[in-house]
Amino acid sequence: DEGVRRLTWGCPLKVTEVVAEHARLLPFSEIEEIAQQQINRKLAYSHQENGSLEVAGVILGLVYMGEQNNAEGGLLAPVWVFLKADRPNDQQQKLWAQLGLNAAANYDTLNPLAMINAIDGSIIDVRNGY
Repeated sequence: DEGVRRLTWGCPLKVTEVVAEHARLLPFSEIEEIAQQQINRKLAYSHQENGSLEVAGVILGLVYMGEQNNAEGGLLAPVWVFLKADRPNDQQQKLWAQLGLNAAANYDTLNPLAMINAIDGSIIDVRNGY
């Protein structure tokens, strides 16, 4: 409702081609459902029930996704990133404060909790980058 809260520019890229000038993003309600399914899959343990999880924040940003089997090619796409609340170190606290998050997050095997392509709802594998 308030527009852009904060903008951070880093790692500029050379754009060689524009695939789509205007891309329609999925409604956040659909993204939220996909995120819930993905997080449930990621955290499903047979010996645990009725757990809870605090999400530190959700960021919509442009993420570079590499092409499989092509180190030189990739695509910059709008992506929703869901971050898990955790106990960060001082440097991580500063980074998340710059991003405007109230709770801090920490990258590990469960963080980000989910990265979802905002156009088609596909899940992005953080380790592979696509």
